[in-house]
Amino acid sequence: NEIVRLTHLWPEKSEKVQSLANLIIEQHLSDLSFVQLCEDTIQVNKDNPVAYQYLATAYFSIGMFSESIQTYRRILQFRPDDTFTLRRIGDVFARINEYDNAIHYYTRAIKINKDPIALRSVGAIFYQQGKYKQAIDAWKLIPREVSFFKYGEIIFPEECLGRKELIKKAKI
Repeated sequence: NEIVRLTHLWPEKSEKVQSLANLIIEQHLSDLSFVQLCEDTIQVNKDNPVAYQYLATAYFSIGMFSESIQTYRRILQFRPDDTFTLRRIGDVFARINEYDNAIHYYTRAIKINKDPIALRSVGAIFYQQGKYKQAIDAWKLIPREVSFFKYGEIIFPEECLGRKELIKKAKI
């Protein structure tokens, strides 16, 4: 509740507050009471997209993927061009191996502002599917000053664009 209140008091910094909230959420991933807290917050203010954001993230974290997608879509009713939300829906679809749906939402984020995280994610899906040229094409659109870290098995641009074997697979 405090995080939601902070985003109202400090709207120009809401993305930073949201990052802090995501760290807090990660500490409560297996705690269903956190989901209940988010749901209760929404009952108090049904028009608070930030509360929906936390709820959707909490659902995702405990494996309630369809609820997560539904909640993220609710956020898009408030903010249809929210690239963070579009990426997160893509992430949920990617997690449940619905890659066409994931690409759809990532592409929407890319069309809005060439979102580098969405470009990375689309490239990772193409790479996993063996569509190496499409992966490289997506990654080439990412500005060079953008850097990513390695997380799990996801392959990031700075690790791939220079790989000779990837370029050979793509037949470039």
